[in-house]
Amino acid sequence: MVMASNLDHVLLPMPTLERDRAMSKEDHSPRTLVQRHHSLGAAILAESAVSQVSQQQIKTAAGARQFIVEHMTRAALHKGEFSADSLLDELRGHRLSVDAVIDVYVPATARRLGEMWMDDDIDFASVTVGSMRLQTLLSLASSESLEFSRGALETIHALVVVPECEQHSLGAFVLAAQLRRLGVRADMSFCETRTDLISRILSAPPDTIMFTASTRGTLEMIGDIVLDISNVARHRPLTVVGGGLSTASDPIGAICGVDLVTNSARSAVSAAVERKRENSG
Repeated sequence: MVMASNLDHVLLPMPTLERDRAMSKEDHSPRTLVQRHHSLGAAILAESAVSQVSQQQIKTAAGARQFIVEHMTRAALHKGEFSADSLLDELRGHRLSVDAVIDVYVPATARRLGEMWMDDDIDFASVTVGSMRLQTLLSLASSESLEFSRGALETIHALVVVPECEQHSLGAFVLAAQLRRLGVRADMSFCETRTDLISRILSAPPDTIMFTASTRGTLEMIGDIVLDISNVARHRPLTVVGGGLSTASDPIGAICGVDLVTNSARSAVSAAVERKRENSG
């Protein structure tokens, strides 16, 4: 047991004279000071490197690394020339596959552009230019990511439709790229009139028709088209809705009469294969 007097002695600070003597014994030579300076600098650099690595590991809700999305956004909005080849090479340098570029990073960057426009950080012209550049990058990546054989090309025929009232087409390009990698022949329809679209479907019947819908106003138009198809088509193709509304809680499929509501190209193709078997039976 420590007595009070001893405890008081333990807690007393080192006398000033003794402390000064101890400090005087420290090595203050130039060489030692330089070594301490280098050690401090190395510690700061190490801390900075760890911080940068941590920042690079931050991911978006879609699983994309945030710093890459920001880099792609700056490239898409750059006032100077844009090179899709150079950007794709940079993305490969970050160990991204072209599939990841198509499925994850182009959509994530497109969403970022939309957010910036909604927040009035950029104008509509900038969004348009940025989207066109992403589309160029997407086309380049798609050309290098064809996983199907020539024989599989005709297995399923899909028609990706961007309705007249839709202003967003980049998602349709992403979907078409995904379909082609799955061995699907994917054609696209942009803002065709209802009459022209029905004529096209009758002249070259697809196995599935995939509509993109980002607004409520699009659903009623899609419903009219689906009804027309049901009335005139000998074999009704699988009808699918995807896009910004596909994750809504409302019964989107019941509103517009489609067979499937999904943002998964693979799920849509699987359903299309089943429908084709039913039509052939």
